[in-house]
Order: sequence, then C-alpha cells, then structure tokens
Amino acid sequence: MKKKSEIKNMRNLGPASEKSLNTIGIYTRKDLEKIGPQSAFKKMQKEGLKPHICFLYAMIGAIEDVHWIEVCRLMKMNEDRF
Repeated sequence: MKKKSEIKNMRNLGPASEKSLNTIGIYTRKDLEKIGPQSAFKKMQKEGLKPHICFLYAMIGAIEDVHWIEVCRLMKMNEDRF
C-alpha cells in the first residue's frame, strides 16, 4: 500500500518537489527529518534525478519553517567567512 504524501503541504515544497521526494521514499515531514535534507539530496542524485541546489535550500527551509531564499542567504554568509 502506497503512503499518502504530505510533502506538498510543507513550506517551500510543491507538487514537483513531492514527486521527487516520493521517488526516493520520502512521503512525510518525519521521513524528511529522519533522512535529512543533505542525504535526501544525495539520494536523489544517486537515483539519477538532477536536483538544483535550491531544492536543498527548500528542504532545509521546509524543516526549519523559513523561506528557502533565507536559507540560501545564510549559507552564502557562512561560506564567505572562510
């Protein structure tokens, strides 16, 4: 029995994100939190999907409940420190 997906109801994530995440077995917020956005991103790449880096920011923002642009900005600030 296929799990009902809740991904498209999360901040920053819509139907296309949901489809990609469902492809790798992620159907709920709890699923995404358990594997983590970075691991989910890598798993999508291994499955032959070509997620854009903004998708990683969107997943992080979905878990943290912030807009993905803010995640991008904060990560860029951290890169500039080094």
